[in-house]
Amino acid sequence: MVGAAKAIFITYNSVGIGREMLGNGWHGKDGEHQIFIASTESIRTKSITSGKAIREKDIDGILVPLADILHLMDEKMIFVIYLGGEGHEHIFSYLYQIPAERIVFVMCECDRQGKMHQLREHRLLGARRIDSECGGELTMKKLADHFLTTGQIPETEEEWVGDPNSAIVWRRK
Repeated sequence: MVGAAKAIFITYNSVGIGREMLGNGWHGKDGEHQIFIASTESIRTKSITSGKAIREKDIDGILVPLADILHLMDEKMIFVIYLGGEGHEHIFSYLYQIPAERIVFVMCECDRQGKMHQLREHRLLGARRIDSECGGELTMKKLADHFLTTGQIPETEEEWVGDPNSAIVWRRK
C-alpha cells in the first residue's frame, strides 16, 4: 500500500479496556497504516490511587524515550494525545517540537478550563480536539481502530468508520 500513514497514541490510561485493549508498541502490518501506542496501562491502578505526582512520573516514563526519537519520525505522522483531569499539564513540555496541525487532543470534561489555558499558553489552540468520556480509553480505542482502517483521524462524525452509535462528540478547532 502506497501512502501508508502512521500515528502515535499517547495516554496515561489505556487504549481500550479488557480484551479490547491495545498494548504498547506498534500495531498494524508493514506497508499498511500503523499506530504506536505509548501508554501506562500496566500501572493505571497505581496512578489512580496515588494521584497527580505519580501520573506525571508515568508520563515521563513513556514520553522521554519518544522525545529522543522525534527527529526520526515521519513529518506527516499524527499524534493523538489524551488530556485527562490529572497530569495533563506535564505533557506540554514534550510537545514543543510538534506542529499543532499534527496533534489531535482527546479531552474529557475534567478541568477543561485548565486544559484550554495550557493549549493557549503553549500555542496549541490550532490542534484538533475531540471530546471523550472520562478516562478516554474507549474513544482512544475507536480512534485507533479507525486510523488502522483508514489512515486518518475522522474530521466529523459522518466520516466515522465503525460503530454508528459511538459516544464520541466531535469538535472542530
